Amino acid sequence: MKIDSDLAANQGLSLLDIQKQLNIALKGSTASVLRRGGSEFDIVIKSDIHDKEDLENLALKSSITGNKALLKQVA
Repeated sequence: MKIDSDLAANQGLSLLDIQKQLNIALKGSTASVLRRGGSEFDIVIKSDIHDKEDLENLALKSSITGNKALLKQVA
């Protein structure tokens, strides 16, 4: 998927915003660690993206303006 940097900028999205949110959506991200009984368990945030349509409809949030735009609006 190719990101149009001009469209992204018009939505207030930086390429870093898009990259970070795509990585979290596709790979997941460790948000915290639960410690219980001497064991540690990662708490991982994951998305429910199963196909291209789900990915295109991923809402991206600008770290600058707080506005949201769908990936398909900038790609």
